[in-house]
Amino acid sequence: MMSRLIFYRIQTLCMFALAALPMLSSCARQNSKIPQVTVSQIEPYLHAAKPPDCSMPVLYSEPRTKYRKIAIVEGWVRGPEQKAELLAALQRKACETGADALLVLQQRFQSTGALLESGEIRAGVEDPVAEGGISIADRLQKEEHFTQQGEAGFRGYYINAVATNLSDHK
Repeated sequence: MMSRLIFYRIQTLCMFALAALPMLSSCARQNSKIPQVTVSQIEPYLHAAKPPDCSMPVLYSEPRTKYRKIAIVEGWVRGPEQKAELLAALQRKACETGADALLVLQQRFQSTGALLESGEIRAGVEDPVAEGGISIADRLQKEEHFTQQGEAGFRGYYINAVATNLSDHK
């Protein structure tokens, strides 16, 4: 009798776990969506949003005519080989603002090298204090921190741009 009760409890737990699995995997997929693009409105949008596949010119220097910056459009991907994909995502977001053009202000690849040199820590050795008064244990804790987007040391390819209106200026 007791073993049958345990069997049913285990079976019920397994069914709940299987039911929750699709929800957990969809959360993981949403958080790892690459490229990641954000839009920050800086002036009121005067034009209606354009379709996502609109023709959005990309400028790499300021236009010679007057223009208005209406939104900051920035994004990142994991590496420079995804630059074209990131630029297309930025253009789609600029279309949503009703902009006439996307002005790229900065683009760069940020990476980190090897954080630890081999042989620095040996088993059974006290934690010595390195130069500057930082112990190796404290340094390891700092170096094992996984940086997030926007933090110094985050690895990725960034493009910072602004959505602009060329015809409506003040």
